[in-house]
Amino acid sequence: MRKPLIFTAGRYQTVRLAELLFNLQTVEGMVDKLEQLRLGNVEATYAELEMGTFLARRGLPFRFVSPSGTKHLDYDVEIRLSSECQVNCEMKCKVEETPVSEGAVLNPLKKARNQLPEGTSGLVFLKVPEAWTRQGQKSAQIVSGAISSFLRNTSRIVAVILRWEEQVLVRDAALMLYKYRTIPNDRPSATFPDSIRGLVSLLDGPPRVPLVTFAEIAENACSDKSCLQSYCDLHL
Repeated sequence: MRKPLIFTAGRYQTVRLAELLFNLQTVEGMVDKLEQLRLGNVEATYAELEMGTFLARRGLPFRFVSPSGTKHLDYDVEIRLSSECQVNCEMKCKVEETPVSEGAVLNPLKKARNQLPEGTSGLVFLKVPEAWTRQGQKSAQIVSGAISSFLRNTSRIVAVILRWEEQVLVRDAALMLYKYRTIPNDRPSATFPDSIRGLVSLLDGPPRVPLVTFAEIAENACSDKSCLQSYCDLHL
């Protein structure tokens, strides 16, 4: 009897990383992302690719920005809504071992704001550890409180987008869930054009563009179930 296939979180992430690279291969600036991976900067680059995929699946035109090291010009992504309207994005990632605290949330958000150009609208993506999501209401209150405090003191950050992963067991297999939550800046003095308010609504909605997965490619390439099973046995 064939043993059930068990995926570890690391194995899921390896496959996921490969799928992100495949889906984003035509996006401007991907060469820099590949170089960062080659240099071993995997976790932060992985988070940036997840951000890019989040935008791509909502049909938004964007490009990755090359690192500059210059304050207010060293950000990750540009979303071009029109010839006159651009939204700049910065991605921050907390490593899995980071304990939850107000500073663990607030400090990267402030750093992200300082990396974005002054006088322009910006988005901040923050990837938080999966462990934080398992620590109950207290952890959630710390995170939401820190984000609310940050947004109360800025009028140019359109929204903060939280991202995290959850691994759940379904019968004999594990399923990795990739979750997002958009927290808009509702501060009265934070006045944004209608196009940017529309962007926030789009980001808070479901994906419009499907993600191409390797399992889907294999299924489409195989004309029968036995061929698909042989492919899975060899490659998963």
